[in-house]
Amino acid sequence: MKLTGKDAASFCLNPKPAPAILLHGEPESKILRKYQSISERLVGENAKTEMRVTELSGAEIRKDKVLAIDATKAIGFFPGPQMVFITVSYTHLTLPTKA
Repeated sequence: MKLTGKDAASFCLNPKPAPAILLHGEPESKILRKYQSISERLVGENAKTEMRVTELSGAEIRKDKVLAIDATKAIGFFPGPQMVFITVSYTHLTLPTKA
């Protein structure tokens, strides 16, 4: 599902559970606000304190590719929906150059 413009804004205000949601764009702060809005509506405001949100960085996943799969299959101690949040920042990514 690809949403743009008005449809994307509507989804952020009233998100429906989905296996995966991809948010991308500039600036990064705007995307983070959208993520926070969606996560509060899908898993609740106390999800982080109840350890129902797992945050992974792209660098962690590149080192150990099983982390994301393990996080999605994990069974939490607290009841309720769980969420895995993966951040990827290309500002610190170094690409190899050919000599």
